[in-house]
Amino acid sequence: MRFAIGTTLLLIMVSAGSSKANGIVSSSQNGESSQVKISVFDRANVAPELLMAAEEEASRVFVRAGIAVTWMNCSKPLDQRGAETPTCGTIGAGYLVAEILPNANGKRFRSRLEVEGAALLIDKEVGYYFYVFYDRIAWLAGERHLPKNSVLGDVLAHEAGHLLLGSNLHSVSGIMSGDWSGNGLRLVSQGGMGFDPAEARIMRERLNAKRAPAVAAAEPRLPDADPSPNEPTKSAAETSPEDYTVLNATATQEATLRAQIRLMHPPVPPLRVIFYPHWKYQDAARIFRVHTPTGYIPTMFTHMSIQTVFIDRDRYRGPDWLGYWMAHELGHLAANSASEEDAERAAKEFRKRLKESRN
Repeated sequence: MRFAIGTTLLLIMVSAGSSKANGIVSSSQNGESSQVKISVFDRANVAPELLMAAEEEASRVFVRAGIAVTWMNCSKPLDQRGAETPTCGTIGAGYLVAEILPNANGKRFRSRLEVEGAALLIDKEVGYYFYVFYDRIAWLAGERHLPKNSVLGDVLAHEAGHLLLGSNLHSVSGIMSGDWSGNGLRLVSQGGMGFDPAEARIMRERLNAKRAPAVAAAEPRLPDADPSPNEPTKSAAETSPEDYTVLNATATQEATLRAQIRLMHPPVPPLRVIFYPHWKYQDAARIFRVHTPTGYIPTMFTHMSIQTVFIDRDRYRGPDWLGYWMAHELGHLAANSASEEDAERAAKEFRKRLKESRN
């Protein structure tokens, strides 16, 4: 039997400084490591000791490539997260978000039993989120009598590798191979999977390039002080129009969006807004398991955990459409609720402010 890892979705982040992975310090034997911070949202309720062991395995894979990883447990509700995870869900230069899902969702993944994870590149070889499907990992580990932590760790490293390399292509051998049969599975069991030297060099170069001031200036900025567990986000009064990131929009769309959010003055602004082409928007909606109520046309949705609004770029219908539905998504954040009714109640005030600004 052949085992291949597919790719369709990921979020990556890089940062300078020392790195701890659940208490384990990762460093390069050849000098200072490149740095990556990964927020982990565990939707599959993986045993904590198993998840920690998997993260340690993935860290070993990356440290051999000269890349140090910091893992942050972001599965707890916002008001229960400690000071050790102040940047949970952050994306941009220095940061990555991983989600462990119970199973694959959507025909694209359900019909391909060999797909263990997904990493999505947006445009220009840039990606942010990655996902792994825990039921597939558990099945493979049981079928081949492999340690679950080794399989999960190597899949985490594989999907992150796609984003670090800026490519969905697979190599002939090693952890970026698309076929882990035979010798590949033996290396998984022995903790011997790794990146080849050329892949390691490319990843380090890309990560180090992200540190350049010209690139970093365009990335999301972190708050000056760590938020407390009970105050994870800035209020609208503390947030300028530049404090959230807009990705993949035209200049006109971004200017319109920022002006509208400024006028609506939401108590909880988004951290980022991403415009996706229709097919990528559909992929994201399937993986995030977006529920669309009867009568709604799914053109936007909000990922509450990471305060991110996704917009179907191909269904953009102009400024009025954008303002009307963005008010609904801001309503979700204001109400801290996934309920459409709660979002609409909050949206009424935002739409009122938009209307008054036109008079």
